[in-house]
Amino acid sequence: MTLTVATERPGSLRVVQDLERKIIDGTLPRGSRLVERTLCSEYLVSRNIVREALAKLRAQCLVDIVPGAGATVGFLTEDKIRDAYIFREAIESAAAEQCALRLNREQTTALVKCASFFGHAYDGSCEGTTDELTRTGRPVSPPDHRRFAK
Repeated sequence: MTLTVATERPGSLRVVQDLERKIIDGTLPRGSRLVERTLCSEYLVSRNIVREALAKLRAQCLVDIVPGAGATVGFLTEDKIRDAYIFREAIESAAAEQCALRLNREQTTALVKCASFFGHAYDGSCEGTTDELTRTGRPVSPPDHRRFAK
């Protein structure tokens, strides 16, 4: 068993980021059981921190949690992917609108400069499809941030 060294990141964020990385890179394959006690020992955190981390991973469709049975690395389906993107689009759009309503001139200038960078950095190509994501369980490319910047 490998112990994870504590860093300055809050406990649940540290656990989420590490488990997310392991799920995405295949270290934790689909269907792997995520036992709370084992995770507590591995990350040297409380059970509440582990539960919070698993809930965050569930919200990202990376983990399935069945009451009484525990958590497992999730199986992505096209429906889950579609639902996640619909939810994400709604939340990010609302957040962007609220942010835009509260920006001062200096912040607006900085945001426009940042958006310009993303426009140049992202060429609009997509390296994969939802079929590939469903088959491999790994993300295929970043979303188009130009839509968010508008």
